[in-house]
Amino acid sequence: MSSLSDLPEVVGFFSYSREDDDAFKGSLSALRDGIQRELSAQLGRTKRNFRLWQDQEGIAPGRLWESEIKAAVEQAVFFIPIVTPRAVNSENCQIEYGAFLQRERELGRTDLVFPILYIGVPALENEAQWRNHPVLSVVGKRQYVDWRQFRHQDIQTTAVREAIERFCGKIVEALNRPLLSSEELDRPWGPEDRQRLQAAEEQARRSKDEVEAQRIAEERRRAEAEAERRVQEEKARSQAEAEAEAQRRAGEETKRKRDDAEAQRIAEEQGQQQAEAERTRKWEEDRIPTEKDTCYLPAGVAGPRTTAPAPSNMTFLQVVCALLLLQGIGRAGYWIDWYYNVHMQQFDAAAVQDSLVFIGWAAAPVIIAFGIARQIRWVRALGLIAAGIGALIDAGYYKSVTVWAKFGIDSATAIPLILSVVIDVVVIIYFIRFYRPVPRTA
Repeated sequence: MSSLSDLPEVVGFFSYSREDDDAFKGSLSALRDGIQRELSAQLGRTKRNFRLWQDQEGIAPGRLWESEIKAAVEQAVFFIPIVTPRAVNSENCQIEYGAFLQRERELGRTDLVFPILYIGVPALENEAQWRNHPVLSVVGKRQYVDWRQFRHQDIQTTAVREAIERFCGKIVEALNRPLLSSEELDRPWGPEDRQRLQAAEEQARRSKDEVEAQRIAEERRRAEAEAERRVQEEKARSQAEAEAEAQRRAGEETKRKRDDAEAQRIAEEQGQQQAEAERTRKWEEDRIPTEKDTCYLPAGVAGPRTTAPAPSNMTFLQVVCALLLLQGIGRAGYWIDWYYNVHMQQFDAAAVQDSLVFIGWAAAPVIIAFGIARQIRWVRALGLIAAGIGALIDAGYYKSVTVWAKFGIDSATAIPLILSVVIDVVVIIYFIRFYRPVPRTA
């Protein structure tokens, strides 16, 4: 047999506190199963020729307990202690540690203890404390692995399984180292043996320092990764806050522009309303006649009115309209008298032509009176023209005796013609001085 891995049956000892296993719902037992499966795979062993001993059921108190532990330890070729505050203070664990250290010396090895730091032990950080402790002195001198970060992870996670793989690789490497012969084990130790033991201890110490350095580097790497993650999270949070702030400002700017546009629209509408009111006011001022230019409207005709009294309790407009109607009636009487005396016996083309002239002469005052009453703008021009022509005709009739005789008009009718001329003059003065038509409203 050249190494421990060549034994017919390879047995390991898994030392732990059953109270820790119960407190964490069998997580230590699951860890032991994972290590056993990985070791059996790396060693090429089966359940028949490889096992990792664990006190799952417990041993009844009494003398048989220590003998059972010693029997299990005498078969073990490596020792895996789970380091927790309960385990290092347990009397049972101290007995297990002492028994395997004796077994390790019998094998002539110093590298068969593989501690796992599962829960932090403050005394392990202080060399002055752990060197005087029966359990921690073993752990402190050996190359232990720090698995405190795996305590709350499932055994099937990738990180835990990779850690188990590396851990089991160290055990397989130790089991494959050559063993000392029986003669070498039985002979007394000389200086060379002590040097070799010291070299092995020094190698173990260096390995421990390397592992500790790796652990510190790993912790530093995790701390840097965590710091980088926090920086990225803070950067992402700051970016999200900046984007949210930009969106908020954009929303406020959009709202401000919308409010400004609405205010501008309202101001424009108010300006248009004010301009419209100003135009209406100016139009009202322009269309409302002053007392000097007052246009007297008859009752029932819409438009501004004046409070100035009219002659004989009648407005000036009504007087003018009445005079025009009288003038039309008088001219119609002239036409009837003329037609009866001149064309009653003979009605020819000349009679028709004369009749049309007389009808227009008599109808003109009536049309002008209607236009004044309705406040028609164009009646001013028509009235001025008609009154002027009528006045000339009336004056001509009055002066021409031939015309009078021709139409059978005697001198007794001169007075109405004079009155007609006076009415024409009054109408002309009215249109020029007083007539200001006002638009009618509904």
